[in-house]
Amino acid sequence: MSIPRGASRVIGIFDGMVKGQPTIDQVLTPFAEFCEDIPMVAHNSPFDTQFLVSDIKAFETAAPRGQVFDTLALARKVFPGLSNYRLETLIQHLKIPGTGFHRAEADAICCGHLFSKILERAGMSTLDFTKLMALTGRPEFRFPQIVPQPKQLMFTL
Repeated sequence: MSIPRGASRVIGIFDGMVKGQPTIDQVLTPFAEFCEDIPMVAHNSPFDTQFLVSDIKAFETAAPRGQVFDTLALARKVFPGLSNYRLETLIQHLKIPGTGFHRAEADAICCGHLFSKILERAGMSTLDFTKLMALTGRPEFRFPQIVPQPKQLMFTL
């Protein structure tokens, strides 16, 4: 399917860049196997995870099993008073080197550095998942674990 122009302007990904690449149904299971039950960190995770949840359900496929932490929600709590909480703004505010936003690898690296700064500011020398979740003020999020239903065979005589 064609990428909407508005989305392409924001993310810098155009139709030609994805032509011939694997489709979501081809990469979901390898993605889940790669992630296993390791906690994941994303900036504004509810936005991104909604698409994955939809595809996981539609294709009845495996999903990562680890908890997902949202650096946007965490940053709002530990760095109050900023004009906005976009990843770029936080990276600049915290003087974390970063460029090429809206590119997966660059965003992931910046998000990891931001997560480290959040843990530091929150006084967490080790990962305390319960404390992190309490800090966000949101319920824990994990991807749904879908058990594929056997296909029903219909016979007519």
